[in-house]
Amino acid sequence: MRIVLTALVWLAMLTSGSLAQNDTELQLWADYHHHFYLNPTWEFYGDTGFRTVTEDWDWQKLYARPSLRYHAEHVPLEGRGGLGLFYTHNDGLADEGELRPWAGAFVKWPSIGVLTFTSYFRLEGRFMWYSDDRDVDSGLRFRYKLGTKIPFTKVAKLAYFYAPLSFEWFEDVGPAVDEVFAAQFRFDVGAGYVFGREWVGELHLIVQRTRSTPSQPFETDDYILRLTIKRLWSTHDYMSQEA
Repeated sequence: MRIVLTALVWLAMLTSGSLAQNDTELQLWADYHHHFYLNPTWEFYGDTGFRTVTEDWDWQKLYARPSLRYHAEHVPLEGRGGLGLFYTHNDGLADEGELRPWAGAFVKWPSIGVLTFTSYFRLEGRFMWYSDDRDVDSGLRFRYKLGTKIPFTKVAKLAYFYAPLSFEWFEDVGPAVDEVFAAQFRFDVGAGYVFGREWVGELHLIVQRTRSTPSQPFETDDYILRLTIKRLWSTHDYMSQEA
């Protein structure tokens, strides 16, 4: 646990210093995730959340993302897919709406000691429209996320701490949509706690490289403080609700 707290403190110090030097806005994210296992193979899950910036509070994003998950038997592989609905308010700019169908694969491999590494591949269709224009801007984006979780217990318990760590890379396939805070990559370090069989809480510090429009280079570092709450609704915990 000391390792994670030290990493969080150092990341917070680096964030504060960079914000002071580069006048980069700090973002706040809050989201809720639910999981409901229909059976050991199929799971319905999803997340909804709110995002904003702390300077002038002139940008807010609301979203909901219902999804399905297929757990392959006897192999560390999951098929995933869903539909994202996003609405972004920008003071002084046109508001944005986005429809985002997506599909992907989640691989749990390799396992080294107590650590299991995961690879998450996603392909997203993006259909964006603006409050001052009837045209629809479309694009396609590939995402790859490498992650792991460091457990702080040697035996299975109903309540325990862990540390999620991940790196995610984004790549547009063809033309990019005109999006504020379009990301190139994200580095994420956090601390999580499992409150028994039903609830999980996580606090994350995230650094991401962004640009404001498709014509600009990726040269801005954004810093994000994210609070995530997860709930397992089904009566049988077939899989870990942390994922």
